[in-house]
Amino acid sequence: SPAVELDVDGEIRAADGILFGTDTAAANALDDYEEGTYTPSWTVSGGGSVTDSGNTVNLGRYTKVGRLCTMSWRSYIVQTTGTITGYILTLPFQADSNSPATGMAEEFGQTGSGLKLVISVNGTTCAMDLYSGANFTAANSYMQGSITYQTA
Repeated sequence: SPAVELDVDGEIRAADGILFGTDTAAANALDDYEEGTYTPSWTVSGGGSVTDSGNTVNLGRYTKVGRLCTMSWRSYIVQTTGTITGYILTLPFQADSNSPATGMAEEFGQTGSGLKLVISVNGTTCAMDLYSGANFTAANSYMQGSITYQTA
């Protein structure tokens, strides 16, 4: 005598997704859920370069439901050469062709500067620069942020 009409002890697999209530639209089916970690990879615009400090702080997490991905990261960046005008961060999944996204981050190790994030259509990276439009002046800084975007 189960407590409810269907009581499963273990895994359930559905070939086409799970619908809720009286909804029959395939677009509303719960067809994919994933969460995990990834290691952010960085490149630099403006002639500078960065490296992870070796403090094992270069961490990223994501949750993906259907095609909607929310990612967050925290990295410790060391400015090694040049004048950094922007950072480029890899994404865990490629962005959709019709859904550019913007978000916020913070460089808080030295100056507490606010950063703007932009993911272009079909993008595999997220570009970051300062809200003020000035160059990055801090070195050896923590950065953290999050963004939600549609995947391809």
